[in-house]
Amino acid sequence: MFDKFEVDNFIEKLAAISMVKSFYPTAVAQPLGESISHVVKRLNELVKDDKLIRKYEIRDLDSLEIITIVNDYKDVVDKLIYSEEHGSEIMITMANVYPIYYFNDMYRINIKKKRQLKH
Repeated sequence: MFDKFEVDNFIEKLAAISMVKSFYPTAVAQPLGESISHVVKRLNELVKDDKLIRKYEIRDLDSLEIITIVNDYKDVVDKLIYSEEHGSEIMITMANVYPIYYFNDMYRINIKKKRQLKH
């Protein structure tokens, strides 16, 4: 059974680690043994709560090189974007889109304060 609090606790632990600036949904789903769809749903709720910021990496499907990072994938899907790997423009589809989550700075500060109070 999916436990959203387990996801929240995992995210708090990640937020407390200064060197972790962003993460993929699989980085949460795999260690917790949760389905990616449940984790993404919970992460999106944390976006609505201003704890996380969701962006999208647009990747070249041949090399998986990041072409660009956008706030809204709808801005680039079904459009041509220049790929240095190909040396030409490529048509972007949903297959090129990879969600990535960043920590809201204020959320990270609050988590660190909360953890300091516990010690």
